[in-house]
Amino acid sequence: MKHTDFFSIIKRIKAEELRELAAALRLHGGAYEWTDVCDSPVIAADTGGDPMDAAVLKAVLGKDGLQLECADTSSGECMTIMPHDVFAGHLSYVTDKVPPINGTGDVTSPKEHFAIAWLGREDIAAKGYDTSCLTDGMMERIARRMGDAYSDNGYGEDLDMAAIEAGLTRIKVRTLFGI
Repeated sequence: MKHTDFFSIIKRIKAEELRELAAALRLHGGAYEWTDVCDSPVIAADTGGDPMDAAVLKAVLGKDGLQLECADTSSGECMTIMPHDVFAGHLSYVTDKVPPINGTGDVTSPKEHFAIAWLGREDIAAKGYDTSCLTDGMMERIARRMGDAYSDNGYGEDLDMAAIEAGLTRIKVRTLFGI
């Protein structure tokens, strides 16, 4: 049965949550610690056993990527939880609890246009289309549409999530079309 690809939507949500939390932590020098456990964010995670609720005591963005120092709300056991173990929608609970600093309280990401890596007239001709009247403007529109399709299927989000989890810092955003 044809249906919506919810997995790619969930991946995009998790990638956006990770980007925003990383941005919030960078504003605080790369880490934030909650001194009052009653005020710390509670997230759902699955680290390979049973799913659990965990109180986040500290969020650290280091050379190994994002790590959450947590306490299991049932047992009190302390553990480190990685972002990929956190349920979709729950990293934003952590970001919600990071206070604004120096007048900056918005870490939402500007929407980016994903540029396709390579597309040539030969690719279009190989699919059986007449390329004799294909202009550069038409090529740009086709490339944009293909880039949107890749983006909608989570390619850009997968790349972002992997880079952030590896501890890389984005220094500049540039696309093929300068958008």
